[in-house]
Amino acid sequence: FKEAVAEVLEVEVRALDDVWREAGSPPLGVVKIDTEGTEHLVLRGAKACVGAARPVVVCEVLPRAAVGDLEATLSPLGYLDVRLRPDALLLGGAVEFDPDAWNHAYVPEEKVAALAGAARAVGLVLRDRRA
Repeated sequence: FKEAVAEVLEVEVRALDDVWREAGSPPLGVVKIDTEGTEHLVLRGAKACVGAARPVVVCEVLPRAAVGDLEATLSPLGYLDVRLRPDALLLGGAVEFDPDAWNHAYVPEEKVAALAGAARAVGLVLRDRRA
């Protein structure tokens, strides 16, 4: 994604599900993914832990992000998109790049009320844009 590359490093890639299982399938509160537009690929390897542990998944949604794949991965698991803007949290609507909210939180439906309370506690409003 960068125009100039000084060095290429090869790294081992492992699915988050494998790492989670090897650790004994511990509870997860938050998973942060920032892979410059390939977050959907990370989530493909995290379906078991995301489905079982129900963490909030925070990731960057850039203009080049595969938003359809993000939505297709998380919606069937009962996750809702929340755009993290500096002045408010926007719940629901289509997953898309938002220049005022590069980071999105994908929140299990059962945790939306807790998120709204946390937002209020820090002076933010959770705006529900679902129909």
